[in-house]
Amino acid sequence: MEILNLKNVSLATARKIRTKYIQLIKSGIDVIEYQKELEIKESAKDSELFENVVNEWFTTNQKKKLVEETYDRKYQVFVSSVLPYFKNRYIKNITKTELETLLKEKEKTARETASRLYNYLFNLWEFATNKEYCISNPFKKMVKSNILLEKKVTRNYEKITEEETFKELVTEIYNNTKIVRSMKNALKFVIH
Repeated sequence: MEILNLKNVSLATARKIRTKYIQLIKSGIDVIEYQKELEIKESAKDSELFENVVNEWFTTNQKKKLVEETYDRKYQVFVSSVLPYFKNRYIKNITKTELETLLKEKEKTARETASRLYNYLFNLWEFATNKEYCISNPFKKMVKSNILLEKKVTRNYEKITEEETFKELVTEIYNNTKIVRSMKNALKFVIH
């Protein structure tokens, strides 16, 4: 509360606070009740920050539904892929275009993660809408296939024991530019 923190405040600031409280008292407003209402409003604003909404969604909703390992992996996707974009923003101010950009950027490096992230974010916005942190869910106006355009192409190697097939696999691992470097290194390690 402002009244209790006057020890570390300059004299000019203390006088401004005093003047403000005198005006409130003259208006018939209880200063203590006024201060409590301000604190409630401030904490409500903080609860609408994207990071706080994510944490609330995970602790109240996802923790009950998911196995610990899945919960940790899902939370890590948010920490590494989403929070850097929207950490100090209010969830109601995040636009559809920004979400689409995030998903398209993620698709460039991790197609499957981008697809899962779309579903996670849809559910997060449903949660936020139900809690009245935002008015609507922008994902209801999106079509997943219009945002995530790259189709998953699976190429299976039936017999890696044949020398020609093995050479093709090794060449593909070393020359592929679409997979993440850590994945590429892991694959190199496995084949050696």
